[in-house]
Amino acid sequence: SVYVDVEAELNEEFILSAAIRYDDYDGFGDSSNIKLAANWSVTEELTLRSAISTSFRAPSMQQLYFNNISTQYVTDPQNPNGDQIAKQVGTFRNDSFLAQAIGIPELKEEESTNYSVGVVYHPTDNIQITLDSYVIDIEDRIVISNKLGEGLSTALDTALKDSEVGAGQFFLNGAATKTQGIDIMATWNTAALGGYVNVTLAANFTETEVTDIFTPENSSLGDIPPEKIFSAQDISIIEEWQPEDRINIAALYKRNNWTINLSFNRYGKYTVTDGARQTYSPEILTDLRIAHQLNDNMSFNFGANNLF
Repeated sequence: SVYVDVEAELNEEFILSAAIRYDDYDGFGDSSNIKLAANWSVTEELTLRSAISTSFRAPSMQQLYFNNISTQYVTDPQNPNGDQIAKQVGTFRNDSFLAQAIGIPELKEEESTNYSVGVVYHPTDNIQITLDSYVIDIEDRIVISNKLGEGLSTALDTALKDSEVGAGQFFLNGAATKTQGIDIMATWNTAALGGYVNVTLAANFTETEVTDIFTPENSSLGDIPPEKIFSAQDISIIEEWQPEDRINIAALYKRNNWTINLSFNRYGKYTVTDGARQTYSPEILTDLRIAHQLNDNMSFNFGANNLF
C-alpha cells in the first residue's frame, strides 16, 4: 500500500483534507481510493464536518478457502407435505472443481462509497454533543448463495453429480446494498457528591437495504433468476438479522480511591428469517463495575455483565 494525505487550514475556521491511497493484493489485484473531508468552526460552540470517500474490502480467508460437505435435512420438493429428506450439501471454494466446472469467477473486492455530515455542539466546558449521519453504498458485496440443487442448469446438474452431492453453495459477488444511519453522542461531566461524575449517552440507528442482486456473468448461473440463487433468507441476513438501533447510557463516579461504572445497553428489535419469521423484542443489558485503588501498585475490581 501507499498513500498521500494532505491537510490545509484555509483560515482559522476552515480545515480541508484530502487523501489518495493505492493497494495491491496478491489475492484479487489492486484498488485505488480517495477521501475528501472538511471541518468548519462556525462559532466557538458549533462545528460542522463532512466527508466523502471510497473504500474496499478484500475477500476474507474463509470466503476464499472454506470448503465443506455435510449431510443436511432439507424439504423434499417432490413431496407436497414438505417432508424432510437427507441430502449431501457442499460449500465449495471458487477455485474448486465444481465451481470451475460451472464457470464461477474468483471473488473480487467489495467497493464502497461513503458520505457523512455531522455537527459538534459544545455549549459549555463540561457538555459536548455530536450528531453524524452517513450513507454507505456497497457494490459487489460478497454473499453466500442458496443451496443450489438439480434442475437449475444442465452444467450445474452434471457438476453436482460428478462431485457426488445433491446441492452446492458458493460465495459470490452478488449484491449491492445501501446503509443509512445516525450516530449521536453526548457527554456531561461535573463535580458532585464529593467526587467526579461523567455521564455519556451514545446512540446508533442504522438501516441496511439490499438494492440489487445479480449472478456472475458468463457462468452456468448467469441464466438462472437471481431470486433462485439468493433466497429470502440470504437477503434477510443482511437487512434484518441485527438490531437497527443501539442506545447506551454510561455513568462513571469517582471519589478518592473508589470508581463506580454503571452502564445500560439497549439493543433494538430484530427479525430472523429461517424457514419461518421470528421477531425478537428489544432488550436492556445492565453492566456494573466497582474498583478500589488499594495503593500505587494494586487495585481491586468486581462487578457483573448483564446484571439482571
